[in-house]
Amino acid sequence: MVRRRGQGEPVAYIIGEKEFYGLTFKVTSDVLIPRPETEHLVEKALDWVHKKSFDHPVRVLDLGCGSGCVGLSIAAKAPNTIVSLLDISEKALAVTQDNIHLHKLNERVELIKASAAEVGWMTQGNRIFKHNIFDIVVANPPYIDRHDPEVEKFVRKFEPEIALFAEEKGLSLLKSWSEIYEKYLSSEAMMAMEIGSQQGTEMYDHFKMLGCFHDVQIIQDLANHDRIVFGAKYG
Repeated sequence: MVRRRGQGEPVAYIIGEKEFYGLTFKVTSDVLIPRPETEHLVEKALDWVHKKSFDHPVRVLDLGCGSGCVGLSIAAKAPNTIVSLLDISEKALAVTQDNIHLHKLNERVELIKASAAEVGWMTQGNRIFKHNIFDIVVANPPYIDRHDPEVEKFVRKFEPEIALFAEEKGLSLLKSWSEIYEKYLSSEAMMAMEIGSQQGTEMYDHFKMLGCFHDVQIIQDLANHDRIVFGAKYG
């Protein structure tokens, strides 16, 4: 373990777990390590659940779920939710499955192996939740420019490239996923995505351009960096 740490490997991968939103999650090198700033996604979702009076289980979709830390934290903290977790990586979903068992959330969570760029997964016959309209859509997609010089050396070396980098200066998946899934929001719904610290203005304009949100916000993290783009529909 000391030798691995001496080579720069993150502690979370060495010990196989990471704390996130007061919960412990299994992690491997197949998933991004959960970070404190991502907890803002969970906070916005839980705030939405608690403020609204839903007459049905709150339907949550976590795109590119990785370890499942975002969607599973929402499920764990809000018992009136049902959560669909989507990822293209079979190895990442294996980690997510372990975390579902760890937190005993099997009955309210489904795993879907698919690309978020396609919506064909919604018609899969083996899905638990057949309703394809969501009250909450959250995502921590890859949003880093591949040529960004500020990316730490050991992040590039050890964390999965598929979870880090995107085209168009990191904006491609933020824009495409939001365009696709705004069509599947209920009349009283929210969408929140983690963004890079230099992407706030462009993503604010993009969410406005979508035309479906009554309220659009850029939320800053504790270091006062732009971190979350948030859109809300009010019926």
